[in-house]
Amino acid sequence: MSPEQFIKQLPQNITEVLDLLPQEVVFAFFLEEQGWQLHRMGAQVYVGPVTEDPKDCEFHCSREVFMQIISGALKPARAFLDGRLRLQGDLGLALHLQRVLVA
Repeated sequence: MSPEQFIKQLPQNITEVLDLLPQEVVFAFFLEEQGWQLHRMGAQVYVGPVTEDPKDCEFHCSREVFMQIISGALKPARAFLDGRLRLQGDLGLALHLQRVLVA
């Protein structure tokens, strides 16, 4: 599975953590030159290209690191501590979303 395929499937996979997230929240994933955005608006979840709207939490890493995280080969906390994953914004939100990202 590619990062693009994984991110496009997030609306179906995120239902288990929706009750932990605010009604209005925006996550952005920046993998090298590509960026995707997950925007929750109540019961609706939008996934698409990054927009100029403010983000609550941003994930920055290489495609390789992202694939290692979603496959379970690399823990997000380890990637963060090693400097391979950079987070901006609300780290608490990132912890909630971690449940969906890790296989």
